Order: sequence, then C-alpha cells, then structure tokens
Amino acid sequence: MVESSDVYISFDRWEDTVRYSFISHLAAAFHRKGISSFVGGSDPESNGFARVAMEKSRACVVVFSGKYSSSKPCLEELVNVSERRRNNGLAVVPVFFPVTKLFVKKQIWNLGHVRSEWQSALLETAELPGHQLYDKQSDSEFVQEIVAHVREKLKITKNIGIYSKLLMIENLLCKQPWGGVRSIGLWGMPGIGKTTLAKAIFEEMSGDYEAACFVKDFNKEFHDNGLYRLLEQHFGKILREELGVNGLVKRPILLRNVLRHKRLLVILDDVRKPLDAELFLGGFDWFSPGSLIVITSRDKQVFSLCRVHQIYEVPGLNEEEALQLFSRCASGNDESLQKLSMMVLDYADGNPLALKFFGRKTRKNPKETENAVVTLEQSPPDEIHDAVKSTYDSLCSNEKNIFLDIACLFRGENVDCVMHLLQEFGFFPRVEISVLVEKCLVSISKGRVVMHNLIQNIGRKIINGDKRRSKSRLWEPLRIKCFLEDEQVLYSEEIEAIFLDPSVLSIDLNPMAFEKMYNLKYLKICSSKPGNYPALNFPKGLECLPDELRLLHWENFPLLSLPQGFDTRNLVELGMLKRIKLCHSQQLVDIQELQNARNIEVIELQGCRRLQRFLDTGHFHHLRVINLSGCRKIKIFPEVPPKIEELYLKQTGIKSIPTVTLSSQDNSFTYDHGGDKLLNLEDSSDSKSLSIMVYLEYLKVLDLSHCLELEYIQVIPKALRKLYLGGTAIQELPSLVDLSELSVLDLENCKQLQKLPMGMSNLNSLVVLNLSGCSELEDIQGIPRNLEELYLAGTAIQEVPSSIKYLSELVILDLQNCKRLQHLPVEISNLKSLVTLKLSDSSGRMSTSEIGMGDLKHLLLAFNENADQRRDYFPQPRLLSSSLHGLVPRFYALVSLSLCNASLMHIPEEICSLPSVTVMDLGRNGFKKIPESIKPLSKLHSLRLRHCRNLISLPELPQSLKLLNVHGCVSLQSVSWASENFPSHYTLNNCFNRSPEVARKRVVKGLAKVTSIGKEHEQELVKALAFSICAPADGNQRSSYNLRTGSFAMLELTSALRKTLLGFAIFVVVTFLDDSHNNAGLGVRCISKWKAKKGASRKVEKVFRCWAPREAPEVQRDHMFVFYEDAEMHKSGGEGNESRILADHVEFEFQAVNGRNKVLGGNCMVTECDVCVITAATGAASLSVISASKDMSLRDKPSPKLSSVFRKLRFRSTGRFVSCASA
Repeated sequence: MVESSDVYISFDRWEDTVRYSFISHLAAAFHRKGISSFVGGSDPESNGFARVAMEKSRACVVVFSGKYSSSKPCLEELVNVSERRRNNGLAVVPVFFPVTKLFVKKQIWNLGHVRSEWQSALLETAELPGHQLYDKQSDSEFVQEIVAHVREKLKITKNIGIYSKLLMIENLLCKQPWGGVRSIGLWGMPGIGKTTLAKAIFEEMSGDYEAACFVKDFNKEFHDNGLYRLLEQHFGKILREELGVNGLVKRPILLRNVLRHKRLLVILDDVRKPLDAELFLGGFDWFSPGSLIVITSRDKQVFSLCRVHQIYEVPGLNEEEALQLFSRCASGNDESLQKLSMMVLDYADGNPLALKFFGRKTRKNPKETENAVVTLEQSPPDEIHDAVKSTYDSLCSNEKNIFLDIACLFRGENVDCVMHLLQEFGFFPRVEISVLVEKCLVSISKGRVVMHNLIQNIGRKIINGDKRRSKSRLWEPLRIKCFLEDEQVLYSEEIEAIFLDPSVLSIDLNPMAFEKMYNLKYLKICSSKPGNYPALNFPKGLECLPDELRLLHWENFPLLSLPQGFDTRNLVELGMLKRIKLCHSQQLVDIQELQNARNIEVIELQGCRRLQRFLDTGHFHHLRVINLSGCRKIKIFPEVPPKIEELYLKQTGIKSIPTVTLSSQDNSFTYDHGGDKLLNLEDSSDSKSLSIMVYLEYLKVLDLSHCLELEYIQVIPKALRKLYLGGTAIQELPSLVDLSELSVLDLENCKQLQKLPMGMSNLNSLVVLNLSGCSELEDIQGIPRNLEELYLAGTAIQEVPSSIKYLSELVILDLQNCKRLQHLPVEISNLKSLVTLKLSDSSGRMSTSEIGMGDLKHLLLAFNENADQRRDYFPQPRLLSSSLHGLVPRFYALVSLSLCNASLMHIPEEICSLPSVTVMDLGRNGFKKIPESIKPLSKLHSLRLRHCRNLISLPELPQSLKLLNVHGCVSLQSVSWASENFPSHYTLNNCFNRSPEVARKRVVKGLAKVTSIGKEHEQELVKALAFSICAPADGNQRSSYNLRTGSFAMLELTSALRKTLLGFAIFVVVTFLDDSHNNAGLGVRCISKWKAKKGASRKVEKVFRCWAPREAPEVQRDHMFVFYEDAEMHKSGGEGNESRILADHVEFEFQAVNGRNKVLGGNCMVTECDVCVITAATGAASLSVISASKDMSLRDKPSPKLSSVFRKLRFRSTGRFVSCASA
C-alpha cells in the first residue's frame, strides 16, 4: 500500500545524472524541512504505485531535464498531473534542470505531430511559476529556493508570504563567514511583519543551535524587568545546568564564560535603544563562533550602533498575498467584498497588520463594508498608530515639522524640489529627511518622496490633535472653505500651508481671502483626479497673495494675471518665492509680476495656451526648471540662465535656437533670435556668437518635441540625459559622441531625418531610442548595447541588423509599418528580456517562421493598416490560418495579442488556448464566427473585433470580459447572453442587424441585476450599473421616443434624493452629416453645473470617449451613446470626513468633441439627450430611476420603481433606446 506524501517528484528516471544527484538532494532537502516526498518518475515496473502516490500527494514538482519532453512515460504522467491540477487543485511547481525554460519550449515546438493533450500539458506546466538554475547560483541555493516555494504552496504555516522571505534571510546569512558570530537586522515600518518573520526564523533555525532565546518586545521587557532579570529569564537555565548558579544573573562574567562555548540563536524583537541591546548581548563577545544574532527595529541607526551590518528591509505582501490574507481574515467571497478588497489592498499597500485589522472589522460588521475604508483611515490599528506616534515623539523639532509638511503637502513630490523649499527655513533637509527614511516614516523612490497611506493619516491626526499645529496646516476642504470665503475668520495669520483639492468642494473665493494670511508659505491648489482641472470661483476677482509665499502651485489659475498687489520686490529682498506652478491656467496671458522674483527655482506653466510671452530669466541665477509645454503662443526661445537644468518647450511656436554673445565684463548674454543654422563653430572666437546650447553646461532635460518649424540644432549640451525632438523639422543631428549620460533620445516623427548622428554606439547610458515615424531613415547601424526600448515603426529600414542579438536588456521592439522590411533576423530569438514585439506587414511577405520567444508577453501583428476600410470586405488572405497552428504555441505566455487586418478567414482553436491573454484584437479580418472555445479564457477582459464585416455571430464569451468592441461588424446577427457576467462596455457602431437589440438587452440586464441588491451592498450596486454602450439609432422615428430634443437637460435634487443618489444613466444621440469627426476621433463632453440654494456653484466637465481617430470613417446613421456616471465624483466634503451631494439643482450640457476635446460643430452634434437619476432605496425594490426628459417636480412625485421602468424601455427593431422615463 502506498502512503500519502506531501510532494510527488516527477522526472525522467532514465537520466541517471539527474536521478542520482539533483533528485536525491531535493528529496533530502524536503526531508530536512519535515516535508514527506515520493520520488516518482514513470517506471513501467512500478505496477502503478507512482500514479497512486501522485494522486495522494498535495503538491508535485515536475523536473524538466534534457529528455523529459521526448519521453512517452513522462508525458503520460504529466497529463495526469495537469488533470489533477485543474480538477483537484494539485499544486504544481516546474523546475528546469540542468536545462533552461527556453530549451524546453524549443523542444515542445519541435515535437511535430504528437497527441494534443501531451503538448497542452507540457505548455501549461512549463508556464506555471517555477525555477531555473541561474549562472551564479549554486545547486544548494537552487534546491532551497524550490523547497521554500513548495512549502508556501502547501501552506504549512498560517503566515502568508513568509517562506520567500526566509529564503532571502538564509541566502544573506550564507554570505557571512562562519568563523565568527553572524548577525542580521530586520528593518521596516510598523506592521510590515518584522516580528512575524523573526518568529519564523526562530521556529525554522532554533533546532540547529545548542540554545536559543526569543525576546519579544525587547524595549518593553528591558525597561519593565531590568537587565539582570531579563538575563535570568533567558539564560538562567544554562547557568543552572552548567554551574549550578541560582537567582539573578548579577555577575555577567560568569554568563560570558558559559555562553562563549555554546552556539546560540538570540533574537531581540523591537529594539529601540541600541545601548540596551549592547548590554544584553555583551557586544557579541559572549557568544561562540557560529552563533546567530537577529535584531528587529524600525530605526536603521540601531543596527549600525549594535554592529549589525547586514540589514534586510522587510517588504510588504504582493497583491496576490495581500488579497489572500484579507480574504482569510474577512471570511467572505461575495462580490461587494471583492470590490472592497481592491480598495483595502490599495490603502494597506502590503502592510499585513493593516490587512488583518481591516479584514476582522469587515467580518464583525459586513453590512458596513462601504464605510470600511473610511473607518480604517479614521482609526488605524492601535499598534501602528502607537508605533508611529512613538517614533514621531523621538524626533527633534525640525524633523517633526518636515514629517508633518510631507504628510500635509509634499507626499509624491520631487525630493530635490522639497529639499530646496525646506532649506529656506533653516532646515538641513538632506540630513533630516534621511533620518525620517531611517526611521521608516518616509522613503525615496524614483526621486520622489513616498509616504505610506497609514503613516500619512496618522501624521495628519497628529496635526489635528495639536491645537497650535492644527491651525498652521490646512487640507480639509470644509475648514479651508471657511477661511477662503469669509475674511472675518479668526486665526488666519497662523496659517502656514494650504493644500486644497478643488474637485471635492465648490468655493466662492473672497477677493481678500489671503489678506491676513501673513505667514502663508505654501499654497497648493490642484485636483486629485488626473486630467481634471476644476477652477475655483472668483465672483469679485482676487486682490492679493501673501508676500511670504515660497510655493505657489495653482493648477488652472482662473485669472488673466497674478494680482497686482502681489509685490515681488518684497520677494527679492526676502528671498521668498521658490516655486510657481500655474499649469493649465486657460485664462492666464501674462506673468510679468514675477520679473523681480530672482530667487525663484521652478516655473511651471504647462498648458497655459493663452500665455503670450515669457519672462527674461537670464538673471534668475537660482532657476533650475522651466516648463512651457503647450504654450502655443510662445514663439521665441526663452532667455534662460546658464545653470538651467530642465527645459520643457514641447508644442510651443519656437522656430529656432538663438545664438548669444557672452559679455566679458559681467558674463551676461546678448541674444540673437535669428537662429544658429548658419553658425560655424570652427571659426568662432570669443567675440563671435555661439549657440546658447554651448553655455548650458548643467542642462539635463531638453524637450523641443512638436516645435513644428524647428529645423536646426547644431550643438547639444554634454550633460544632457534626456533629449526630445519628436515631430520637429530637423534634418540631421550633430555628433553625440560626448553625451555619456544620455538615457533617452526621442526623434519620433522627424520625417526629414535621413541618418543617425555619429557616436550612437558609444551611448552606453542610452536605454530608450524612439525613431518611429522617421520615414526617410533607411539605416540604423551602431545601436547602443544597453537599450531597453527600441521603436522603429514607420521607418524605411530594409533589415534589422544582426547586431540586435547583443541587446540583452531589450524589453520592447516596435517594427510596425516598416514597409521595406522583408524578414526578421534569426538572432531576434536570442533576446531573452524581450516582453513586447510589434510587427506589421502591408504585403503579407514578411517571414515570421523564425520567431520563437516563449517569454514574450505582448505580440502585435498588423497587416496593411492603411487598407481601404470602406470597400466590400472579401480580401485575399495575407496570414493563412494554418500558419497560426505553429505560431501560437511559441507565444504561449502572451498577455496581449493583436492580429489586425491579417485577412483571416478562419480563427483556429489554438488562438483560444492562450491561458494568460487579457487583450485580444482581431479587427479587420474576414472570419464569420469566433470559436466556442474562447469561453474558458478566464483572464480575457478586452475583445476587439472592429470592422470584421463578415462576422455573423458571437458565442458565449468569457465571464471575465469587460470590454467588447464590434464597431463596423455590419453582418452581426446574434450574441450569446448565457452568462450573467456580461461585459460592461460595448461599442456597436454601424452594426445594423442586431446591435440595437444587443444594446437593449444590456441595459435591461444591467438594471434587472440591481433589483436583487439591497442597500447594504451599495458598492456592488454601483458596479452593476457601471456601463457604456454605443449603437446605431434610427432618425426616422423620433416621435416614438421620450428623449429631449437638444443638448440640455436639467434635474432638481431633493434632500432625500441626494442621500440615496448612486449615479446617472446618460443617453445622448449624435447626428453625423459628414465624416469630419473621423480624423480626430469622437467623444461626448458632459458639462454639469451644480448649484445650491445659497448661491454656491461649481462646474464639472468630463469627456466620455466614443471612438478613436480613423476608427469610424463612414457613419451611416445617427448613433446613441449610453453612459453611466458614478455620483461619487460629485460629492464634496461634509462634516468630519463625510462626503455628500451639496447641490439642489443640476444642469447638463452635452457637446460632440474630437480627440483633442474641441467641439466638432454643426456637421457632428448632439441632437437629443436625457439623464436618468438612479438611486438606492431602502425598501425591497432597491432601485429607482428618475428622468429629466419630462418637466416634472422631483420634490412632489415619487420616483418610479424598476418594474415601471422596464415597461418604459421600449425599443424599435431599427431604432434606438427609449429613455428611462417616469411612470
């Protein structure tokens, strides 16, 4: 009888070198960790024992060796393993030894005609997370890595994600010499899992030492018990056994004499004072060689003072681990909890203690899940709060102030900018921020200041709990509203910093609001929603700004200029203003008030389209950054100081780069804006003009992209790191030989560029090279070897140089629309790091037979993208369906697949055997149907079938699908709706046969689903209604529908309605008189004006995207667009942390706009519309819908229930939706 085991090891037992070396070591390693294993392998003489053992095992390790894939017994066994993995949840871990994963995949490709289940089992198993021996990795480290992974799979411990960390600890300890006392420090923020990891180390390793002790909460234990009692508790037993000593350890020399002959494991948890640890440990002198000391602390300085030089920063849980931990603690899997979990994971950011705390709170009161995240923000776990507060209390005054400034203002900001600002207050920010980093209060990532959500909220609670500091820093909208609307509010003079998000609150600013804010140093007004730039209201203008300001960051500044009372002469004398940011201020035309602010360091005016001129900043010696991107009326290259570091001039009207003459008297510049195109550097002398670029020795970033009339640039600063010249008229570049630090070179759409400059191969720092759209470029020799991204789309190259094989770090390669490119080099298969490959073939002659990269994640194969989209669609095949039979298995790991315009007449089943694919684009092909085997693609969320004009039907689609685009599928007749989890976003433009019915069913199902969702599951209700639909409309039957004529709708919101408001269903009909929308795309802009009785108002704009440029060249009918708008974005801060709707009256206006948000005009306009208010009621019928299509008083009439809404949802066979109207 075969006993059950934890792990079954599958391998080719006929390969002796594997069987008697690696397999035996692996089995022994499992045994040492208390894991039972069965060494299997398909042996004909085993009488079925191996199969029985495999069926009784909880995990299986599949060892792929040189002959495994060609062994029939191995393949038969692997089929059984795969079946058990799919049906019974068997944990499977692939191991590649002594071969590589790529070697095994090549074997699979070359198997020829074998049973399909063999090939499927091989491919599925090889793509599972596994292990491959790397060049510098020892066999023992490799075996430890596998064992740790299997232990994690077996879930032997309740601690999630612990074994990978244990493995890291073991590897770090192995690098320390065994001849002395080894030590390691575990460092990280409160709640990150330091104590949990320390306990796991103790449980894992204590048996390997003669004695071991674990002192939990060492700081508390030391101060409660004292040194001698603590020594007695943990080492007294050793003294009694060795020397017969009883009582307190008052003679440490006795203890030292005993311990120095024993190998000990000592773990001190939560050490805060290094001197205490030093006293307890005796400076490591007490311990025998081979002993191990482990210290945990959230203060990095502790380790250096305790002479612990090996530090392991404990990472948070990854997303999968975090979700597993939260689900375990919350004990639930309903849909509302799943959505909530995403919010929790984002907030907790991998912190295990926060995830446990939050999960338990959710389990105790599941009906309050929608308020759970707010609750967590208000009341973080006590352990974390107390630890952060304790660390804060240990800071000096300057460190405390900087910590609070970051929590209030500077989280996510550039660290250099923050340091420059703080220096003005007598701080030493480099030292003080490094202290905050060492104490785990902040971190620095990619040059920005990072603060965990938990720590930020605790920091803000500290501010609110301090009467003095609570008035100095303001970020809560309602508190700020009081100060900005009423000039009589007390304590204005105590305010030092304001951070206001105008997207959450409507404010009518008092013109003298800032008059008494004498100490205001930081003013930051910007939206938390990317791309949304709401403006504050200035009914009477703005009279003044404080002269003490160092930072003025005001996105969408709504006035033509800064206040005249803003006297920058005071700023000069006092060295005040350091940074001004007025991005996307559409009304701003002049900033001459800043002419005297010579201490300014950063000027950001991006997107100020009406700004007509810039300052002469040549005398601004501290200025480091100028951003004028999108300031189209700026025609002249700005006069900049010599020490400028970053210069952004994208999409300006600049035509040339000036030359300058340097004065020998005061080193000032005299500018000549005639340009440098005739400049002869060799003949230049001190008295002649030189390009301004010669003198910009500190410039690191230069962006001149889309300066359409810029033709010449003769000199490039040597210190440059990033150069953007895309979309210019430049014909040739100067030598790049001396640009040793250049990392990004962007020349996209330089259509007159014919050759690359000299010195390209010497650019060892270059990681991104973008040459896409350089249609005259024929040769790309001399590619730097350290490139990570190479874009060659639309170039005239005829071949990819064989030297591409040396680009070992290349991640992205784009070769789309290279019309002269006939084949790819064999060497492309050697690109081990390649993740994304984009190809297109206008002729269908490009050979893809040599492509074979098993780790490739994104593959785009486009064919003749410029084909006439209006003709009848009976094309000649360019990519035979049969060729996909061999192509698809070679890209088994694909996440996204595009086969646009390949003229495929049939979709092979293999396309639907890509288990990891999430995005699939099969547009502009000739097939009539999709294989039914598409349903099991459990990760597919986006399916694009645009312009598949022969497509007749769609089968049942994967439940994971979120987006379905069948734009222009004129023959589409049926779509299966068997699944309840239908997609949320549909595009059915120009689909005339059945798309209206499809769209109607989507709305009906979407509304029907919410009838069963109670008020306690509001989050799920919102998710159920989150949809968007586009479908053709019939303009000949307008009298049959209840939509409002025109582009305006109005709603009044009662108090009761505001409390239950979930969102709005928006119905818009767009009429097309020509194709003017085609070149720039189409969207519907929704302008909503929210007005309250007290006179306060706010305007919110949002654009719903409908289709991309050139996606709909010939729209044959009017189209209806249906969108769902969540009401959450329209809520403002209420009392405390409550968010609510404050307006009584809402007016909606809809405009048809292009891809650049410009109104399209009379040939493409909104002709009908309606807005339905969707609310969650407290009764059994949980949904009510109220329409704006009739002039009715929402205060007097009850809202219709869902049953009556269904009766009103009429539909015509060739028409469009009927609005959700009241009964």
